[in-house]
Amino acid sequence: PMVAVGVWDYVGFDSKYCPVENYQGLDVPMLVLEHMGNISSLQWQFKHRPVEDNLLAVGGERSVEVYNLARNERWAKLTDHYQPVTALEWKSSSNGPVSSGLELLASSSAGIRSYDLRLRMPEVFTYTTHSKNIGGMNAPAAQMQMQPDNGYLLAAALPSIDSVALWDLRYSHAPLKMMDHENVNTLEFCPHHRNTLATGGQDGVVLWNAQAGKQRTAIETR
Repeated sequence: PMVAVGVWDYVGFDSKYCPVENYQGLDVPMLVLEHMGNISSLQWQFKHRPVEDNLLAVGGERSVEVYNLARNERWAKLTDHYQPVTALEWKSSSNGPVSSGLELLASSSAGIRSYDLRLRMPEVFTYTTHSKNIGGMNAPAAQMQMQPDNGYLLAAALPSIDSVALWDLRYSHAPLKMMDHENVNTLEFCPHHRNTLATGGQDGVVLWNAQAGKQRTAIETR
């Protein structure tokens, strides 16, 4: 089956970074993807790379494809997932050579896989999210985010086990900390206080000290 991903124009958008001939925000898909099934996740690469590269990672039912939109070409294809890829995140660091900006994290029930896309065989290793609640399988992430200005700490929302997981990517494949939040499906690090993590779920918003893995406060939204 053919699947399309649309890239949309809007007033004030600088189209030189998403070049499409005669593109005026019309209902025209820019990318046509073969054999990916439903698209389940998308993530732009926007740090530590020239903006002209304009890389977009696309997660499908069994694979991840990376496109260089400035050149209108597929840049990489990762086909070792056997379930939908539910979340994507680019590793990046301002702390030296930890990341080139070409390391991609992809979550599915196979775990969170890390790929160094500079390599011919790009998979590096898998971070586990095993849980007895789902028969020992890995819990897929609804969303992942790296801590701002830190190339090591990764947070993931795992709604199937009502948990938020934190990894220090330097040391362990297993989570460094697990925090309980019912039906958590979204998260965001604070851009002003990088150790503050907000998570959203069924019972509202919870603010965490990500370094300690401790709850700071909760905001009810009912």
